[in-house]
Amino acid sequence: MKKVKLMYIMILIALVMVGCDASPKESTDRISSPNNSQIPISGTWKIAKVIEENSNDEDSRKIEWENKTLEFSEEYVTLGDYYLKEPRYQVKRVNGREYLLYNHKTFLEDFNIPDGEVEVITVIDKDKYFCDIVRISENELILSVSNYNFNLIKISDKVENNSGNQNMQKTEGNNFTVYENDSLIRSGILLGLRSNNSNEYTYRTVWIGFKNKRLDPILETEGIIFPRRSGFWKMEIIKNTEAGKTEDFLFAHNISKENANEAKILQFDYSDWTEKVGNIQKRIDYIGNDYVSIEVLGNGSYEQSDKIWQENILQTLPIDSLASKKNIKITDLSGDESIGAIELGIQKTMENLKIKKSNLINKYKLLNSFGLERKMGHWFFKGRINYMLDDEFYYEDYNINIIPPSKLVMYDDLNISWTHIKNKVPGAIDAFTSPYKDVVLVLTKSEIIIYGIEKGEIESSPLRRIGLKDNEAVIMAEWATGDYVDNWSKTLMGLNDSE
Repeated sequence: MKKVKLMYIMILIALVMVGCDASPKESTDRISSPNNSQIPISGTWKIAKVIEENSNDEDSRKIEWENKTLEFSEEYVTLGDYYLKEPRYQVKRVNGREYLLYNHKTFLEDFNIPDGEVEVITVIDKDKYFCDIVRISENELILSVSNYNFNLIKISDKVENNSGNQNMQKTEGNNFTVYENDSLIRSGILLGLRSNNSNEYTYRTVWIGFKNKRLDPILETEGIIFPRRSGFWKMEIIKNTEAGKTEDFLFAHNISKENANEAKILQFDYSDWTEKVGNIQKRIDYIGNDYVSIEVLGNGSYEQSDKIWQENILQTLPIDSLASKKNIKITDLSGDESIGAIELGIQKTMENLKIKKSNLINKYKLLNSFGLERKMGHWFFKGRINYMLDDEFYYEDYNINIIPPSKLVMYDDLNISWTHIKNKVPGAIDAFTSPYKDVVLVLTKSEIIIYGIEKGEIESSPLRRIGLKDNEAVIMAEWATGDYVDNWSKTLMGLNDSE
């Protein structure tokens, strides 16, 4: 009997719960890997209620989920007819009400969410994300499956002995897909691109899929579409003006939610505008599954005087708490050693510029003014200082010599040396290699050149060239492999069909 495997991307969209922490305080990602014998959700659970349905797929048949059971144990996880062997569990604590308010506002009406922190349990399958589950109480969970959201009730602390049942098949009426093993090497990259025209920024997303180094049709959509644990999301920048104040607001929403636009929060934080008028513009420099790195450019005047104000800072924000506009601390991502790296970077920059501490402005933001940039095939941390010299405003970037952690950047390997890439394409400014090490994308100022890789060497002729707009830069690079590829293609096709 041929061994079968579930299409992971369907599970990515189909068996997930909302993303990460809801506020900068919680975004320290206090994660632990518990002893599996003490799994917080160990036992047998029943789907008691379907909370909401947002299915737009006319071809899919409704799944009769109510009363299906799920089992979580040290040896396996089952969902109906599906089986996951040797799972790992990670637990983190987040503010429950804020977490659900931003991601699933309707849940607050259906559940008595406790004040304070709740546990989010992440299930991991062979080092790959499988799903997130929010524990409301000892006997109640929240789980999302495809376009359905479920309430799980515990029915037993025990599980059946299904540890040997590794070949569970899909049943009739199920909308998951099962692939048999084949010889296809499938991968694809979702690129987010930002272009600049007269200080106005526009964004687009390009999907490039490969099967045995053969390109699928290249797909493109306006704006930034990015994958998360709960499915595909869209990032928007929305401008709001009020009483002489103009500000850009970041808004992210799950594209499968019909009421996403209702959740837009565009309220001014007047503590940012004390006695000031002017403009605050925001530019996306990097976006990942759970964080976005932006540049904030502000300028204007004070209401009670003719003095001007300026700032040009960097921020890294948790996507699950964009409304608060409070950036995460670098220590939450990279530990206390990052403080020393920032202080050293600032000191060297001041020495190079021949300025003193008295020249620095916005000093209280120095430790939090950091972000990400692309250089020579990798993402790097950078910091920024603002300073005054001869009554003129300036800013300067510096390197923070710490590797961005995996919670911020999921995949950042370059499997061809930068020297080899530059020898092949002298105009190269960036490059990406696939997880299977069979394809490399080389970026110049004007195009993306795609090559196959054979035995560690770039092949002689390119597979494709894709033109870039003027001043266009990569702000996102998300790889899909295996069974994920077809679903990502389907998602991007669906977006194009709806435009």
